[in-house]
Amino acid sequence: MNRVILCGRLANRPRLTYAPCGLAVAHFRVFVTRRNAQPGDETAEDGIDCIAVRRVAIELYTWGEAGVRVNLEGQLTPDSPYPAGRQPGLRVLVDHAYCADPEPADVARWLLVRARTAGPRLRQEQAA
Repeated sequence: MNRVILCGRLANRPRLTYAPCGLAVAHFRVFVTRRNAQPGDETAEDGIDCIAVRRVAIELYTWGEAGVRVNLEGQLTPDSPYPAGRQPGLRVLVDHAYCADPEPADVARWLLVRARTAGPRLRQEQAA
């Protein structure tokens, strides 16, 4: 059984493209907070690449903005073909996506805190 459930924040607005057959495909990245086992250690965020197709892709593109909290359900798939200059890895093929943000103010507050704490690393990830 290959089932993944992610709770995190969108790194940026999903990129919506259409396959030649007319299939909607959204590519996006979700930052998931990883808690360290040692008490007192800082939490870290892992960026996880995701793909959504069909109706889920269009819905994510419609309401998805940078910093919006999302709950995703899907399955792990190999990251292929491998993008140039990156290590082979995995992606999440999203079956269901839910917006978990009750208010836009939560998104603005998260973006402000992230910009202060991430600094240069965030700018590098957004440029990629």
